[in-house]
Amino acid sequence: MKTYLLDTVKRIKRFSQSLDVSTILCNKPWVVFNNTGAKELYIFDRDKTVLMINNGVGVRKTWNWVSANNSLTINMENDTVIMLHPEFVNDTVLALNLDGTQKYSFLIDEKNRQNFKPQTLSELQQYFEDIERKAIETKERKRLKEEKKREEKKLEKKAKEILATANFVKSFIFCLAIISIIFTLSYTASQKPLFAFIFLFVSILLLFAGAYIPIIKSHKYKKEHPNDPVNQYLI
Repeated sequence: MKTYLLDTVKRIKRFSQSLDVSTILCNKPWVVFNNTGAKELYIFDRDKTVLMINNGVGVRKTWNWVSANNSLTINMENDTVIMLHPEFVNDTVLALNLDGTQKYSFLIDEKNRQNFKPQTLSELQQYFEDIERKAIETKERKRLKEEKKREEKKLEKKAKEILATANFVKSFIFCLAIISIIFTLSYTASQKPLFAFIFLFVSILLLFAGAYIPIIKSHKYKKEHPNDPVNQYLI
């Protein structure tokens, strides 16, 4: 299992300790990336054995997951054990950091849906750089979206402040209209149609006046500040 220096993996480290390593590793053929042209295949079984095949010839060794330091151990030749820390995984690649080094081994799902079969280190590096670029773009889109939401809230607040006085006057006038309507009903009940008509007319005028005050205030502000982005939040 060859190892390589690839700084991009550190920058996009994505492996949760809560993931079930056995589920990730087992029952699928993993091609070990190398740039030698040899086909090196690992098949992990749940009985903690791993079939390691190199160009059609293989041996069966054992593997284990050490939860104490979140590492995958594989028993190799002459009782040698290699310790690897998973640092990145998706539905195509599993990146394993060789303990105590900055080097990585890469296992690629032989049946991955992307049909990703890198032959050179530059291809593999480009794959991780694309992942990093997409992650940066996603983060930037999220930042811009949150920034837009903050700006919208700020503008909405400013619009409310601009219309605060107008809305207060509107509420006051509506209260007067309600009082006028009460007088209308009172004079209607007392069979004084002239007074009832007068108060009804006043009530209608007050309702229209109250409704238009914020609109007038908005139009005036827009005219005085035509380029203010808050205008879209005014009436």
